[in-house]
Amino acid sequence: MIAALLRRSLVDLWDNAVFCFGLNIAVLSLAALFLYPISLTYALSPVLFAPAMVVAVWFGLVALAATAELVNQVAARADINVSAMRPDWLFCLVLAFTLVGLGGAAMLLLLGADAGSAQGVARAVGGGWLILVVLELAVLSPAFALDRAAALPRRLAELAGIVLRYPLACFTILALSILAMAATVGLLPGPAGAAYLYLRSGRMMRVGLNAAGNPNPMTEAIHHERQRVANRTPRNLLQPWRTS
Repeated sequence: MIAALLRRSLVDLWDNAVFCFGLNIAVLSLAALFLYPISLTYALSPVLFAPAMVVAVWFGLVALAATAELVNQVAARADINVSAMRPDWLFCLVLAFTLVGLGGAAMLLLLGADAGSAQGVARAVGGGWLILVVLELAVLSPAFALDRAAALPRRLAELAGIVLRYPLACFTILALSILAMAATVGLLPGPAGAAYLYLRSGRMMRVGLNAAGNPNPMTEAIHHERQRVANRTPRNLLQPWRTS
């Protein structure tokens, strides 16, 4: 599954390298402009920092989902559909509250950890696991934020179920994307390429989660991923919005 996801994502990103490069610059610039005033709230009052963090995480989830869908439409050689790029803001808000709460609990565990005792080691392990869960929930959220057909509680339950059922796959995708962005200073594949990988990964794992133990849907989904890049025709990198 991971090999098929990575191959499809890398081929699509390579075909749209110029577009992803420009999109990454825009996303990084927008993030810097937005996060700077958020960081100032901590110096003013810790009480203001908590709601500011919720707003920042909510904005990040919305931007991540919109960026992922934009790259997905460009990779599919389709016309840009702005309405499809609008994620469910309520889902992102509820998830933002959850992520900030879990992140705060993780920080409390890590700050109270004492290396000289077994309880301290347990706190450190628990805090590290919570941070990993927060990151995995965030990176797989685009597939559920863009799906308005299912009810919000069901999408939240499926997202949590994927993180618990595919821990190794989620960690591998998260680690590879972070390493790739760090190696290229966030320009290629950058946040846009990572968001596209997260979107495809979330949809693929969702197929396996809803299959209820039947391996056929997952096998067909992986085969479809490989077929899409088997006979890929070249395209004009300078005009990635054009359908060829």
